[in-house]
Order: sequence, then C-alpha cells, then structure tokens
Amino acid sequence: MEARITRSKRWLLTVSIFSLVFSLAGTTVPAQQPKRLSPSETVRQFYSLLREKKYKEAFQLSVFSPAVEKLTPELMKHLEPDFQAMAAAIPETIELGGENITGSNATVYVKVPPPEKKSEIVTTVTDKNQPMGIVKTETRMETVVAGSQEQSKTATNSKPKVQVESNSDNKNSAGGVIRAETGTASQGSDKMPIDLILVNGRWLIGDTETQQLVAAHGVNYFFLESAGIIGAMQNNEGQIASLLSTLLLVEQSYATQNQGVYLTLPELVNQGYLKEELMSGRLYGYTVEVELSKDRSKFVIFAVPDEYNKTGRFSYFADPAGIQLANNGGQRYKPTETAKPETK
Repeated sequence: MEARITRSKRWLLTVSIFSLVFSLAGTTVPAQQPKRLSPSETVRQFYSLLREKKYKEAFQLSVFSPAVEKLTPELMKHLEPDFQAMAAAIPETIELGGENITGSNATVYVKVPPPEKKSEIVTTVTDKNQPMGIVKTETRMETVVAGSQEQSKTATNSKPKVQVESNSDNKNSAGGVIRAETGTASQGSDKMPIDLILVNGRWLIGDTETQQLVAAHGVNYFFLESAGIIGAMQNNEGQIASLLSTLLLVEQSYATQNQGVYLTLPELVNQGYLKEELMSGRLYGYTVEVELSKDRSKFVIFAVPDEYNKTGRFSYFADPAGIQLANNGGQRYKPTETAKPETK
C-alpha cells in the first residue's frame, strides 16, 4: 500500500512539473522597455551617433524621426553630403553645461569652444571730405575673432522679433498673441541652447513648430529646407506679423483724425498711408483683407497663406485688441464669432 502511495505521489509530482513547464512555455514574458533618456543624455547620444555617421539612428532622437524613417537608400544618398557636413562640425568631445526642464519642454546647454583668433593686416582708408579730397590711409595689425564682424552687424541692425504669448506652457500653441519686441541675442555666451520636447514619454531634439512641419511635409521636409523654402516661409510669417502691427497703427491713426472711421486696404493706399504694393492685399506669400462694419466704426483684419505649408502655416486675425494666430489649415482664423463685426 505504501509503495502504491509513493508511486502515486511521484506520478502526481511529475504531472505537476510537466503542467508547470507547459504553462510557462505558453506565457509571454514582457519585453524589457528601453531606458528613458534624460534631455542631456539624448543630446549626448544624438551627437555621438552623428559623429559615427549613424544618421538614421541619430535623427530618431529628434522630431525629424518620421521623415528619416521613410528615407529610401537613394534619398539618403542624396542627403548624405548635408548630414556629413553636420557631423564634421561636431567636436570630438561634447561638453554639456546643464539642462532646464519645464513641463514637456527642455533646454540643454552645450558648451561652445571659443572662436579661433588670427592676426590680419588691416588697411583703413578714411575720406575726410576735405575740399582737396585728402584721404588718410592707415595700416595696422589687428587680432580678428572669426564671426565678429557678422555679430557686430547683427547687433547694430537689430530687427523686431515676433514673440508668441500664450497661457499654455508650449509657446508654439495655436492661439497665442503676437507682439513685436526689439532685441538682440547675447554675444558673450559660450553655451548653445538645444531645445527638446517630450513626445510619448521620450525626449526628442527639436521644437513643436519643427515637429508640425515635418508631420506636414514628411520626407520632403529635408529638400524644402535645403532649397530655402522652409526658411522663406518662416520669414513670411514674421513679416506678416510685423505688417499687421503696422496696419493696426495706421487704422487707429486714421480713425483718430476722422471721427472714428476706418478704411479698407485700397483706401489706405489711395490716402497715402500705405505703399502701392498693398493695393492687392497680397504680400509676403499671404493675402491680407480688411473688413469693415456697415458704419465703418469697427474693423478686423484677416491674413491667410497663399499656399498652406509652403508660403506660410499660420492664419492671422487682428483687431484693435491685438493680433492672434492659429495653424488653421490655410483657412481664415476667427477666434470668436463675436470678434467679427457686422460686414457689408
């Protein structure tokens, strides 16, 4: 009897072991999730991969990832010289100078090596505007810092920059308010800021604006950027924001002197307030329209890109309260129905 019980127990034990083995064999073990890189680790790895000429792997750490993943070998070969130029400009050792994280946005500071200095013989010719046309020539040795002339030019001829204000943490939000602010970048900083955004739990190099452009153009983004189209579009947006600021001032100035009456664009041109180029309302790749109320006591201004995502992305709305914008698919942007006056 004891022998039978012992054999029975062994049989049950064997069955239990086989059951356990088969049950484990059918169980799916979850794959180990990749480590989430910090903003600084992302930047360091990005530059390291670029230097190793692993371009696809590098750009997968950026907002360009969707476009790079779809590059065919032929397209990659075409773009490779640009990528190689980027890689060649990266120093062997990347020294980071800290990071700032605010919500889903981060900035990593990369220490920039000091510019090279060299000695040059500089000849200065000064016209004293004397009656006899006397010219003074002076030759001297100067230490010239690479890029200093361009920096000086930029500092002297500073241009208004467009700043988007919004209640959102993301300064590229669609409903921001534009204002013009004159300023120059700091020339003394030895740190270059690298922007990152948090996307699906991963830090990616880039900003929301570029991410939207890549999403809109896909693989073509690189070719549009190379051809200068992306830069031209962004320039158009800045010019239109500045133009709308000017139009608001002109309308208010005219109304102050004319019993609160506003004018259309062609009327402002005919009155000599605006240049002839604005007669058609088309400028900087945008179409600008001024709409008046029946009694001309109110006005709104609309500006839409002539070719969405090529001449511009944002649609603008302006009234005496200020300027607002939205990425509205190239259509008119109306912040609120009450903001639009009764039109003709």
